[in-house]
Amino acid sequence: MQTQSDSNATQDTRHITQDTYKDAKASLSGTAFPTCPHQKIINLFGKHLSHLPQPRVWDGNRATMLRQRWLQASKPSSFSPEGYSTEEAGLAWWDSFFDYIANDTKLATGFQSQGRTWMPDLPWIVNASNFAKIIDGKYDK
Repeated sequence: MQTQSDSNATQDTRHITQDTYKDAKASLSGTAFPTCPHQKIINLFGKHLSHLPQPRVWDGNRATMLRQRWLQASKPSSFSPEGYSTEEAGLAWWDSFFDYIANDTKLATGFQSQGRTWMPDLPWIVNASNFAKIIDGKYDK
């Protein structure tokens, strides 16, 4: 009596892991997109908007939101016609973006409400819906 069929003799027993998939995907693209330079972007925020609340902690959801905006802004669009594919070009875009907030929007001075002044911070700015409103010009002077 035969215990193993002939068709099983040539079965491929290699396992494709998540790492194998990532490596294959990276090699197909030719170059890897730069990871989000969190501290450099935080420094640019401080350069242009030092009078706004500065982050003391940057992890978890805050880091995730910034990483998502880093990727979003890198893609060509109406607010970023060429997009960017290098860290240097990305930092130039973020430098310009924070300059725009500082000089061309009402966000830089905050808003008065019930005797209090509300000021945006970096986590508020990189929130998806707030980021879209800034890009759409909702807070322009």
